[in-house]
Amino acid sequence: MSRSAPQYDAAAVDELCAFRKPEAWDQLMFGLRLGDKPRCAIATTPKPTKILWALLAREGQDVVVSRSTSYDNRANLAPSFFDQIVRKYEGTRLGRQELEAELLDDTPGALWQRDKLDELRRDAAPEFRRIVVAIDPSGTQEGDETGIVAVGLAEDDHAYVLVDRSGQYAPTDWARHAVALYHRLHADRIVAETNFGGGMVEATIRMVDPNVAYTSVTASRGKVARAEPVAALYEQSRVRHLGSFPELEDQMCSFTTAFDRRTAGFSPGRVDALVWAITELMVEPMAGFGIFEYYRRLATGLPLTAPRPVTIDVAVDNRTEWRRGYDERSAAQTPDHPDSNGGETEWVNGPLSLLPRVDTKMLAIKKERERYAALMADRLPTAEEVAEHVAIIDRIKRGERC
Repeated sequence: MSRSAPQYDAAAVDELCAFRKPEAWDQLMFGLRLGDKPRCAIATTPKPTKILWALLAREGQDVVVSRSTSYDNRANLAPSFFDQIVRKYEGTRLGRQELEAELLDDTPGALWQRDKLDELRRDAAPEFRRIVVAIDPSGTQEGDETGIVAVGLAEDDHAYVLVDRSGQYAPTDWARHAVALYHRLHADRIVAETNFGGGMVEATIRMVDPNVAYTSVTASRGKVARAEPVAALYEQSRVRHLGSFPELEDQMCSFTTAFDRRTAGFSPGRVDALVWAITELMVEPMAGFGIFEYYRRLATGLPLTAPRPVTIDVAVDNRTEWRRGYDERSAAQTPDHPDSNGGETEWVNGPLSLLPRVDTKMLAIKKERERYAALMADRLPTAEEVAEHVAIIDRIKRGERC
């Protein structure tokens, strides 16, 4: 069935509950109008979405529902599926949904409720003042997802969840996806948690694009404590979702105040990335928090000062530094020079014609970064293009290409 056709008498839909945009279902229904009895066949994992609840309410009228579990379909599934997947999820809440086709309502104690998320769903947003892309890198070898979520703060002082690009990625892959999203949305900053990986996180991002605006964040409190202020913003209707994010919303609505990674068997990377993004945009620091943090660090033996941030020199005109260095060297050789006695530097040495005008290496690096940013304007770079970009920067720094 092609959606390009204006009308039809039959349609087939797979995974209705995973629709990125629920209005696609309405558009499908508008065209299902030919024949005496137009019909639509739907196969989906049952999730408590607004569309599915509406269809189930019509069961026995114009909707026929059949239910089947993965066990009923065992003859058509690979033995390894039951050896690995079923054994891992059997008896869990996710297993009840995915394996036993059970429609589960909201989790008791969850910080988010589906009815509220449906209420906060929007199709459009005002102009944005700021957009951030948040990353929660996977810290295990057990297949946890890397959370990549983009959120914008609009002119109406509401946050809008724009994109969920989370998934299971190798480090270079999640960095490429995050940087590409940063450029596609014209975001203001990438925010990344560095509890697992430390400086490796920034280094991986800089390898893809050295010029992105970047902030690292470190989790000093538990996941629930970090998420509660963000959940409160949802309760106040200050956060909205542009469209539907099935995987993210499933994770949100199963995230409870008693969440424990060991018991759950996974880390909620999508929720973590969402929390970091909204925290960056909207959560104000507590008044007087500094003294509490000081004593917390003192009691736990943590460093009392934060590490100095890594900075990248992007200046292209080095005349001021050259002139200062010139005077300091002269002062060391000239006892009567004011600098020898600790006075202010006096730029009196050397004719201006001898001062270097522009650092050609930095200009070449700037030009290469602009070329690479333009390359990622509408697509992800390939691994070969990433390697080429890094190689070009290295050659420029060595003076082989300017």
